[in-house]
Amino acid sequence: KWTEDIQNLQQTLAEQIDVVQTQQCKKLKFKVNVNEELDHLYAIVRQLPAQIETLTLRHKRAQIIPANADIEYVFKRYMGFFLVIPSDSSYCDVLSNAGVVHSFEASELKYFRTSHCEQLNDHFGSVTTQIVALENELIVELEKLVHAVMLELDALTETMADIDCLCALACAAIQHNWCAPQLLAQTEENVFHATDAWHPIQETFLCDDRRFIRNDICFDAVVASNERGTQKCENGRVLLLTGPNQSGKSVYLKQCGIVCYLAHIGSYVPATECRLSVVDKILTRIHC
Repeated sequence: KWTEDIQNLQQTLAEQIDVVQTQQCKKLKFKVNVNEELDHLYAIVRQLPAQIETLTLRHKRAQIIPANADIEYVFKRYMGFFLVIPSDSSYCDVLSNAGVVHSFEASELKYFRTSHCEQLNDHFGSVTTQIVALENELIVELEKLVHAVMLELDALTETMADIDCLCALACAAIQHNWCAPQLLAQTEENVFHATDAWHPIQETFLCDDRRFIRNDICFDAVVASNERGTQKCENGRVLLLTGPNQSGKSVYLKQCGIVCYLAHIGSYVPATECRLSVVDKILTRIHC
């Protein structure tokens, strides 16, 4: 049933949300026919550019605005209508002397509020406020629908994350020729063998003409036979690694941990061959 609930939620979101407008406005926008009143308000807003252009042309023809003047009416969201003129224009003084209110200046433009702006604000000004209020109401309703299936969405998200992780590991194994490790039973000897192992991330930092030098990993409990019988030697459990700075000691240490970790989570590993026992913990301390 939870699958059906999520499908119904997906269908509802697809029917109501205008993805293109949402991306352009960077705010949730709804499609036509979701809310009749909102459609009416959206239609009014769509008329604004034509209304502004008509008003500007009408004033230029009536010589209220000079025909060659770089002046126009604009609409600023949440602020209303303004008459805009370049800051260095000689008409700025003309408008100021005529008693036109200078509101603010931005980007080398001066914004004036005329009586015509006030008329437009009276007619259109409450439209944006009404749109925001209606959109918020619709958003709240959608939030309720989402909240009703929140547990199902969490489970779905977790499942998708698992699938994404498994696909990523599979792609890495195929693209970089990793091998399938062999995990030994706990009853067997503790061993960790890997042939031609490498650090999968460190390798990506090399230039095209350079190749990561791969190294074997060999930790085990060696069993030797001599005249005294069979003896168990623990020397194979410890590796003392020396070398100058920047020679790759830490990289080798980390690649051992990576190979071991990937093998235990069921992934292929960066090596040509690998067999190891089950490990209960990985402990490390690196001084940089």
